[in-house]
Amino acid sequence: MAKYDYEDIAEKLKAVSIFSEFSNTEIAKLAEGGTIHFFKRDTTICVEGESQRGLYIIISGAASIFKNNKKTEHLSRIAHLDVGQSFGEISLIDNAPRSATVVADSDIEVFEIKSNFFDAFLKEGGIQLELKFYRRTTAYLAEIFRIINEDFISAQSLLWKYALSIDKK
Repeated sequence: MAKYDYEDIAEKLKAVSIFSEFSNTEIAKLAEGGTIHFFKRDTTICVEGESQRGLYIIISGAASIFKNNKKTEHLSRIAHLDVGQSFGEISLIDNAPRSATVVADSDIEVFEIKSNFFDAFLKEGGIQLELKFYRRTTAYLAEIFRIINEDFISAQSLLWKYALSIDKK
């Protein structure tokens, strides 16, 4: 497990899409308010449906995001995340339970920003800071939504082509 100081964390936070409009001062405050956690490979970091809220930024390692199929109770991998990517953004917006399960693909270090700290940080920063956060987060989530839509269309096309087509021989 590597040692990081606030400057290292601040540099990593600057690279995260949802913080790209934040000033150096705002980034420094975020860096001071979070915690670094280490998880071994195959460790579940957060579970779909749990009430815990907070944002995680991957500092080292990789993770996968899974959704639970409510009919079969099987997890389906929907995304892979690498260094510099984040998860938990939605939990900073709503008070709903976690929308997915995240599992470490390798030994991983994450920087966690708990929602209570982040809520106070936004409130203290005023409406302009809130607007920066919500504008960037909306753009980021819209980008993910577009990718998911494309993946869904591709999967449906393959399903129709191979699994549901009638053999005309």
